[in-house]
Amino acid sequence: MIIPIFFVSGAISLGYQVLWSRMILSFLGVGAYSYAIVLSTFMAGLALGSAWIGRWADRVRRPLVLFAGLEMGVGLLALAFDPAADWARSVYLNVGIASNLWIKAAVSSILILPPTILMGGTYPALLKFSTTHSGSVGSHAARLYAANAAGAAFGALLTAYVLMPAMGISSSLLVLAAGNAIVATLSFVLSTSPLAKGGMRGVDQFSSTGCPQLPSIPDAGRQASLALLLIFLSGLVSFSYEIAWTRFFEMVLGSSTYSFAVMLAAFTLGIAVGNLWLARHEGRFRRPIVLFGWTQILAATAVMAPIPLYPVIPWTLVRLGALFPPDPAAFYGFEILKLGTCLLIMLLPTLLIGMSVPLMVKGLAGRPEMLGADCGRIYAWNTWGNVAGAALTGLFLLPWIGADKLIRAGAVANALIGAIAILMYLPKGNWRPRLAKLSAVGLAAGLAGISIWIDPWNPAWFTLAPFRRHFAVATFDETRTHLARTRVLMAADDPSAHVMVTSTEDRRLTLYVNGRADASSHANLPTQILLAHLPILLHPAPQDVCIVGLGSGITAGAALAHPVRRADVVELVRILPQAAALFDEWNNGALSDTRCRIIINDARDHLSAASHKYDVLISQPSNLWVAGTGYLFSREFYERSRSSLNTGGLFCQWLQSFEIGDATLSAAIRSFRLAYPYVYVFQINVGDLLLIGGMEPLRPDWPAMRKRMERPLVKDQLNRIRITNLSDLLFFQRLSPHTVDGIAAVTPREHTDDNLLIESMAPKDLFLKRVSSLPFLLDERRVAAPSLLWSQCVREAGAPLELPTPYSK
Repeated sequence: MIIPIFFVSGAISLGYQVLWSRMILSFLGVGAYSYAIVLSTFMAGLALGSAWIGRWADRVRRPLVLFAGLEMGVGLLALAFDPAADWARSVYLNVGIASNLWIKAAVSSILILPPTILMGGTYPALLKFSTTHSGSVGSHAARLYAANAAGAAFGALLTAYVLMPAMGISSSLLVLAAGNAIVATLSFVLSTSPLAKGGMRGVDQFSSTGCPQLPSIPDAGRQASLALLLIFLSGLVSFSYEIAWTRFFEMVLGSSTYSFAVMLAAFTLGIAVGNLWLARHEGRFRRPIVLFGWTQILAATAVMAPIPLYPVIPWTLVRLGALFPPDPAAFYGFEILKLGTCLLIMLLPTLLIGMSVPLMVKGLAGRPEMLGADCGRIYAWNTWGNVAGAALTGLFLLPWIGADKLIRAGAVANALIGAIAILMYLPKGNWRPRLAKLSAVGLAAGLAGISIWIDPWNPAWFTLAPFRRHFAVATFDETRTHLARTRVLMAADDPSAHVMVTSTEDRRLTLYVNGRADASSHANLPTQILLAHLPILLHPAPQDVCIVGLGSGITAGAALAHPVRRADVVELVRILPQAAALFDEWNNGALSDTRCRIIINDARDHLSAASHKYDVLISQPSNLWVAGTGYLFSREFYERSRSSLNTGGLFCQWLQSFEIGDATLSAAIRSFRLAYPYVYVFQINVGDLLLIGGMEPLRPDWPAMRKRMERPLVKDQLNRIRITNLSDLLFFQRLSPHTVDGIAAVTPREHTDDNLLIESMAPKDLFLKRVSSLPFLLDERRVAAPSLLWSQCVREAGAPLELPTPYSK
């Protein structure tokens, strides 16, 4: 009964990690530093709880009752989390220095530490209860660890695929809190059974028999201290792998919420499988710390072996993805394929690394009366390694050396950790120990050499975007030949994303962020240009402009073609200005303009903390299926953005109508419409919509617009995309406010910070290759609707406009 209980406990804990992170990041911002703070705080709470409550578990006679109390406490704190988060949000948004990292750390700690400290104590408490004699410590430790890790994998998938899409964050918290209550109740009932009481008497009897015992950690001297250092380093390296693999699979599987859940599930599933094997076989190994050393070396080998195959994985997934029909039922088959791809890389390494904590518990735990403290201390050291890995790797090592070298460095570190463990903990003896030590050192040295010898990845392979499911698939040789002609001008990792710029032979540049094409010098050039020109020309006197997302810098360059006072560009990815500089030919050197200010921050965070207001807000992110982007399409964000606009200000939102269905488009437009009562929709390319919203109807000054369009820089940019007159510009409008109101009414639900509706719907639309038909079916140009700006201009000008250029013949 204990194993299923701890399985459910693991599932609930992982669910909380996902939900609480989402709730906090909704107001702290989704930047790399905010995410690192939240993740580190979560892991720090587990470490503190395991160390503190582990000692407490040794002093109570009924550890299972303690476990039940911890679970009930977590559930009660989870019930209080929603109102506490609302309070923290209001305080955070009103302190005036919202971007301060110390403020973010304080808010995160206040919310996350209390429940995670209780979570951290569950493992030592349950191990104390389960272990009836010292010889079974390793088996029980591994079995419990396996159950908890398997539960975590299940919890990741359950939360992403079921709970959040069905009921949103707040209601999902209630479900998980109810799960805590059930686990606590079952544990308490089980603690009253004769079997449970008898088991604890067995522990008391064993502790007084004077049987040979291993020294407890406080008395173990230098060797125990070294072992704790090794388990700390193992935790650091394992988290380094998780971060590097996440970055790699973002480029291959896409950055959707479902993809992240699959990656996390694969990682924890490997840990579960490894500990399940260890629970059955640990009795065969007399020296668990030496076995720990060998698992580290084998893990390093398992990490290093498939590195040459990494660039081939995108092409393989493209081929396999083409086999799935565009059918809703096939979506889950494709998700299983993604899980299998992750397991191909992760399973064996995580299987081996995951044995670390139970092996150390077996090797270092001494007197049974100190088992809780020993287990808690070991688990804490490993978790502190996770904390260090999250901060050091995610914020510094990954941007410094990149995911490729980070994986290699992790493998070498694993091998060194293993070699040190074998050298220090394998006793001297005949030729066998000496051979084992020599082999360990040789393997570590060999892996270090191989890590240098293997060719680095060709980043061009990560432009294949298998998550977009191409149906016309080239052969491997054809693909390799094509990619050989692709020049990679830049490829670098940032804490927030991988950024790459490629060029074709005829100098067509494309910007890739995490493997998806975000901007180019050709395909979506009209959209990038009009994203700035349309709202600025429609505003009577724009002075201050804010652009969310830098991209290629073309939109910023278009804004700066006007005599604006300032153009603030808010960008999450710190290295993106380096990429935008490669587009100087198309963005008119926007980054060197003194009016342009690059602000590295989350857009919500910036708008909350900004002391000044804008005349025009422009939001560039347009891929609805990307995790985290949903916060820029929520009703709360749009409502908050109104306070950042001056009277008469306009908000321009880029929204893609391809790769999303009618329901998703309606939900996105509804969220925008609830904040801005007057919404005008322009369609630029086939699938690019620009939503321009305001608090009052547009009343353009047509002669002034014509005059402003004649400014040399503005005219040059508009001519580049075949806009030669006002008629050309206005003819891009498809929908007027009353038609937009109808689209917003198609679905009764808008996208909010709580339901994250779009983030669950859009990835399925992406798989199904859906294209919304609403802009086409409701196109008001077909009937020359009098509500269109083009029609208004004709009436108010008193004479017909010139025909749009494409139709003037």
